[in-house]
Amino acid sequence: MPDYSALWETHTLLEGETLVCCVGPLTLRIHRKRKDWYVSHEQEMQIDDQRCSLEILREPMNRGFEWSRWILDEAMDCVRLEPSLPDRSIIVRPEMLMTVMPKQTVEFYIGLPLWLSISFGSAGKTAVEVPTYTLSNSWFGSFTEGELCYALKTTARLHLAELSNSAHRVVFPLNVKNLSKETLAFERICIRPQHLNIYQGSERLWTGRGRVSYRGRRAGAVWSMPQARRIWAGPIKRSATRVKPSNVVHCYVLLIILNSGWMFHDGVSTQLVRPVSGNGYLLRAAAGIRAAVSAAVQLSDS
Repeated sequence: MPDYSALWETHTLLEGETLVCCVGPLTLRIHRKRKDWYVSHEQEMQIDDQRCSLEILREPMNRGFEWSRWILDEAMDCVRLEPSLPDRSIIVRPEMLMTVMPKQTVEFYIGLPLWLSISFGSAGKTAVEVPTYTLSNSWFGSFTEGELCYALKTTARLHLAELSNSAHRVVFPLNVKNLSKETLAFERICIRPQHLNIYQGSERLWTGRGRVSYRGRRAGAVWSMPQARRIWAGPIKRSATRVKPSNVVHCYVLLIILNSGWMFHDGVSTQLVRPVSGNGYLLRAAAGIRAAVSAAVQLSDS
């Protein structure tokens, strides 16, 4: 079982000391000199997934590693590590096509890659973020409009006991309700991790739970905000982008590819109000009770 207790602290290094942190396939080295710090990291995919350790060594900087240099205007003797999530959206594809039968509710568990945020000084800003393992790139959208994402395949486990205790993964629970009389086929999901908090559980790292209710091809789907679980000990890393609550339907920042098309919204609270002409739906977006704006969301019939 991974033990993160020693990782999320402020670590003091003397000049000439090296912090070595190992999380799953990642080995991270941070070496301190007087006013500059050096960071090196490498990945070995055959390493034990549960590996999670940290130690401070008194040793010279090994020139055999590839280092990056971070220069400060004053001497600082401490470095801090925090858990983080990838800096782009993630296109998650199941290993095989998943279909939810009509009037059924399921919960999937998806393992997202853990990143480590590094900051220098007791209250320093994040200098660099390092992935515990590298994902391949993917493109979402048309040739003229879209975004660069990461690609990830998932087994989408239904039972928590089936998940391995991998130190380099953060568990994202996704609750899906198919309220329609149709089958609901999942091809891929686009998750925007910048809106997710990270929580420390008793055995794993977690994000908030995403919820989606599918009401059929015409009505579309409604997303709800992540909610805390009792086993979580509060967020140890809050998202950089906060979503404000409101009195309308709270929609979670997720894009889902269905057999009937795709729907996208960008992290504000949204409510589906009426269909519009063409291949689209109108979403009413609200960042609170006072203000409301409208945004067009395209649905593809291909």
